[in-house]
Amino acid sequence: DFARMQAKEGILAAIQSLAGIYIYDYQPSEVVRRRVRQHFAAAEFRLSHLFANAPTLKGQDVSELITLASILSMQDIVLTEHRLQRPHKPRWLRGFKQSEHFLRKTDPGVRFWKSTNVQLDSLRISQAVIVGRAVILAQPMTPLPSPATFDFNAETGRFGWLLYGTLKEIHEIHGGCGFSKRLLHLFSQITCCAAPISGPWERRSAQDG
Repeated sequence: DFARMQAKEGILAAIQSLAGIYIYDYQPSEVVRRRVRQHFAAAEFRLSHLFANAPTLKGQDVSELITLASILSMQDIVLTEHRLQRPHKPRWLRGFKQSEHFLRKTDPGVRFWKSTNVQLDSLRISQAVIVGRAVILAQPMTPLPSPATFDFNAETGRFGWLLYGTLKEIHEIHGGCGFSKRLLHLFSQITCCAAPISGPWERRSAQDG
């Protein structure tokens, strides 16, 4: 689904850059390294342009932004030597959270338990699963939220865009990550319910020695 967007120069550059990383692993050369950096710079430039115009983006431009941010975030996962060290937050996670923001912003509000004629786009499914997997599976390994500021209602509805589609579509295993959208959503709900309980418990344990 991402590859079908190769008509967009930024997307094509991001895909070529990511592919080039794997090629370089097997056939390291200065030419390949230079080309990877050139493609990455072109993709990054396009992403910066889209972010600069984010408030006015619609339709295909929003879809391009989500896809581009996702592919570039994958690069930070692959290039472990380039990852930021603590206390800095991972670039790949920031990138996927930005994609999450735009998925939520463009959420059509259609859920599997509602009768509707809205057609589910395969690109949207791929975006939802890949972004949802990255953010949701990272949650149990990130710092616990403060109970004083934790918004339970907002958190429970945070990944509602994963439930877009029919009952069959949300239970279908997606080849991009081996999860269904419904399973990913359940993971997020479990983390949501556990987080505010774990926070004060950890503080009490520390105080009690």
